[in-house]
Amino acid sequence: MPREQREAEEQAATTWDIPYTPNFISDVYVTPRGPMVWTDTKGDLPRAMGDAMLRVLLDELRAEGITAHVVGAPVDVSLEGLPVIPLSG
Repeated sequence: MPREQREAEEQAATTWDIPYTPNFISDVYVTPRGPMVWTDTKGDLPRAMGDAMLRVLLDELRAEGITAHVVGAPVDVSLEGLPVIPLSG
């Protein structure tokens, strides 16, 4: 392992300011407002994480040639009883 990588990993292991990434993303819910997913961020969504998640989502949509208007879900959204498109088979 290169010295720089080893030092970076050692620093990350001893720092509380390690960036958290979501450990779960839902299947795609088909809502009246369009497709929706949710992520488990353990109740915290720092600006840097939100910006990174949005950047990855937009990059992936563009790579697939998908045109979309990406917005946050309204606070009153209910996913109960909506059709679901599984992300994994």
